[in-house]
Order: sequence, then structure tokens, then C-alpha cells
Amino acid sequence: MRARGVDPTKSPEATAKRSTSLSQRKREELAWIPDPNDTDWTEDRYRLEILPRLATVPLSRLEEVTGLSNSACSRIRSGKLTPHRRHWPKLAAASD
Repeated sequence: MRARGVDPTKSPEATAKRSTSLSQRKREELAWIPDPNDTDWTEDRYRLEILPRLATVPLSRLEEVTGLSNSACSRIRSGKLTPHRRHWPKLAAASD
């Protein structure tokens, strides 16, 4: 398709799939209720303890534990994207 000058990521099907996925992620974020007694998960802890360990975790494993796309997991692992706090315990466990 690309050789013919057609970008498959811009197709109506791809756009609809992306929209559905983004909507689902937003619903999950809004439905998440943090445990008020759990004060262990701070952004400092994420940046200092978890993020450095993600460098050795395969993207496929990050996708598996978070349900996020390969692209999002790549940005998370590189530090360009901070994931929603609900993912931090799973990422910490995946990087042990």
C-alpha cells in the first residue's frame, strides 16, 4: 500500500480502531479509583526506581501487563511518556 502512495494508518478502518482503543483507555482511566491508603506509588518512585528497570523489559511484556500499544510502551520505556498511575505496580512487577 505504501508503495502505491497509500498510508494504511490513515484508512477509515485504522482510524476507527484507534478511536475505539483510545476511548477504552480513557474509560479505564476514569473508572480507576486509587486506594487512599496506598501512598507508596509516587511519581518520584516511578522515575527513580521503576523507569530505569524498564530498559531491559521487552516491549511485548510491557504490552502484556498494561494492555497498551507497542508504540505507547516504547515511549514509556524511553521515558518520553509517563503511564497512568494505575500501571505503575504492574510495571514494577514486570521489571523485577
